[in-house]
Amino acid sequence: MDDLMSRFLDAFATIEKHLRRMLDANKYTTFNEMVERAVSQDRSVRRLRDQLKTLGVLRNLLVHEYKSEQPLAFPSESTVLRIQVIRDELTKPAKLADLLFIFGFRLLSDNWLQTTEKACKIWKSR
Repeated sequence: MDDLMSRFLDAFATIEKHLRRMLDANKYTTFNEMVERAVSQDRSVRRLRDQLKTLGVLRNLLVHEYKSEQPLAFPSESTVLRIQVIRDELTKPAKLADLLFIFGFRLLSDNWLQTTEKACKIWKSR
């Protein structure tokens, strides 16, 4: 198996496992069903719904569709990088301290509540 294919399938498997665990879904629940169920529970899944479903179709082409022992498709480098970013976003969500840093705030013990509220208002307005 080529490196791009391996990296794509590893990232996809991690996303699938994450969704299955989050939803307590059994092994018979399809990826698309999990995506649809997770939309109501996870803002990132809601935003990435269409991309996740498209990546699911590509995964099925890579794994199930063969002609002369060769897959019908191979993922591109940009597709592999994209699924890895999605995997990280879903499985390692940003922490509040990271978001505060992005917006240029420092979390100080004497005004942490005010800083947090201000950062949340900015985040919501984006």
